[in-house]
This record gives sequence, structure tokens and C-alpha cells, in this order.
Amino acid sequence: MPHPTNRFTRDLWLLAIAPMVLATGCGSSEATAIIETPPIAVPGDAPTMARALARGINLGNILEAPNEGAWGLRLTDDLFDAAKSAGAATVRLPVRFSNHALAQRPYTLDANFLAGVDRAIDAALARGLRIVLDMHHHRQLDGDALDAGEFAVEPSLLEERFIAIWRQLAERYRTQPESVLFELYNEPHGNLTAARWNSLASRT
Repeated sequence: MPHPTNRFTRDLWLLAIAPMVLATGCGSSEATAIIETPPIAVPGDAPTMARALARGINLGNILEAPNEGAWGLRLTDDLFDAAKSAGAATVRLPVRFSNHALAQRPYTLDANFLAGVDRAIDAALARGLRIVLDMHHHRQLDGDALDAGEFAVEPSLLEERFIAIWRQLAERYRTQPESVLFELYNEPHGNLTAARWNSLASRT
């Protein structure tokens, strides 16, 4: 049986993620409570939204590398121009967010790296393209060997850190239009068993 996330249209978590508030104790660096608002569903059912993505292109091997340029490619405006010229309606941007966040609480994402993601979103929207931000290649979470240039974190923090990364992305992009979509994670496998992934996805 094929893995349910192997197909592009099944791989998309079509959510407009609502902001989540992290409440911390006075003088404490650790969270004492997490208050979450329910996710806001994108209008329409998932198959309809998937069809609306229409023709698309995956801008891979760029921001999914441990560091941009490590695999010989960089994100430039001409890639979005080419996608538009080729008749694409959607671009999917795999991003290795896990290699650009602090290893310890509060797992802050690197501002310079996020600025590059912002530019990608702006480039897509300026050309009338939808864009899917995809959390990609979190090798340690899957239990895979790390890529060159990728760092490991304390294993007990992996799931907490995953959620914290998405909390930051939800807050940063909460005002983006519905043409900006979010894919929680690409092809969970290995250590991410069905039960573990379903739990983590639900909490995220």
C-alpha cells in the first residue's frame, strides 16, 4: 500500500493555522502553560482545494538543504518567473526549518533565514501563484542519518521543538492570504509511526 503522504495532493495539510499563545511564568525560561486556539479551516473540502492547486512545481533542493546553497542551488526570482511562464498555479517550497532553530527552548527560528522564506512568499504572491510551505527533511525526527551540515538536538525535545517551530510560523504568517498554504511535514516515516505521527500532527 502506498504511503498516504507520497502523493502531492495527499501531502498537503490544507490549514490556515491560527495563532497560538505561549504563556510563560515570571522569570522562567520554560513554558508553564500553552493556550491554543483551534485551527481555522480553509473554505471548501480538501479534494476541492487540492484541485484548485492545479499545475504546480516543487522548488526542491534549495531551502530543504541543510543550508541554502549547500546542494548547489539558491532561491532566485527567476525560478518564480519560470514557474509562472510554464503555466504553474502553485509552487511548493520544501524548507528544512529544523536546521534553522535553536536546539534548546525557546527554539527560536533564525531571523535571517525566515527573511528568505518571506521573500519566497512575496515572490509567489506577486506573480499570482499559490505557495505551499513544507516542513521537510527533519532527519532526526524520522530516525534517519543526519545530512552533512545538519545538527542534532536532545531527542526528548524533538516533538516539543517541532510544535514550537510551527507555533512561530503560525504567528509569523497568520495574516497571509489563503493562497499561502502549509504542509505540516513531508512523508513521515521511520520513527514517526502512524500512531506517533497522528498524535504529533494533532497536537501541532
